[in-house]
Amino acid sequence: MLNIGFIGFGEAASQISLGLSKNATVNIFAYDILINDPEKKPVLQERASQYNVTLCSSIADLMSQVEIVFSTVVASVAEKVANETVPYLKGTHIYVDLNAITPGMSERIAQIVEKPGAVYVDGAMVGSLKALKHKVPILISGEGVDILAEKIEPLGFNLSIVGKKPGTASGNKLIRSVFTKGLAALLIETLVYAKKLGYYDVVLESMIKTLKADPADLIGRLVSGTMLHSQRRIGELTGSQEMLEDAELESSMIKATLSVLKNVNCLDVDHSEISTDIESSIELLSLYKH
Repeated sequence: MLNIGFIGFGEAASQISLGLSKNATVNIFAYDILINDPEKKPVLQERASQYNVTLCSSIADLMSQVEIVFSTVVASVAEKVANETVPYLKGTHIYVDLNAITPGMSERIAQIVEKPGAVYVDGAMVGSLKALKHKVPILISGEGVDILAEKIEPLGFNLSIVGKKPGTASGNKLIRSVFTKGLAALLIETLVYAKKLGYYDVVLESMIKTLKADPADLIGRLVSGTMLHSQRRIGELTGSQEMLEDAELESSMIKATLSVLKNVNCLDVDHSEISTDIESSIELLSLYKH
């Protein structure tokens, strides 16, 4: 029987626990600071009961029960929480930080956790928790990755080892977030303004057709096409900006995109060397600076 625990029993811990709730080979424990809030405690207890989780009264109580502990709080307090576990960490503990922390913070937390002899793993979830529960793809890095994988992959965890240096997993996630969060912002501005200006149906249909392309081919064409035609695209997007300004609308995404296009346009790139191969294009863009 494997005993795992969560510090912080919010969405991440709840969804992972829900996915594991019917697994008879694991016991799940959790501690959340809200356990000390008379108004929030009943809600916490109800959720724990639904997901077959045993609530602990303190970090000390939690650490005495578990072998693997996941930190699922928020990035701003992740380092503080790690320090609070130090008096209770032993060499038998595996400490997994699943917060959206920076590589630098991950390295600091690794030093905190490893000082008393515990094993540290930097973890980064890169999928839909609500849909996949504990099977959400998780990038992991740190010296303890092999030990962690051996213990929890049989439970259905979907782990990808990306390195032995703490912070590698977190760094990968944060760079990926530039795309995922940026794409969401771009979609929101495009569709909201398309709706306001009466172009919604045609624009949405066109976007959907574009996104149906093979992903690798689409990325390659978008990057290489921008390198080849940056000047023309600057002109077109400037027209987009003027149209929105005439409608008294302002687009943060247009401003940001124009900045990128202008930087690409300033690069001395031999057009004869440009291809739709993604890595080759990025190599040619190695001098790019925002």
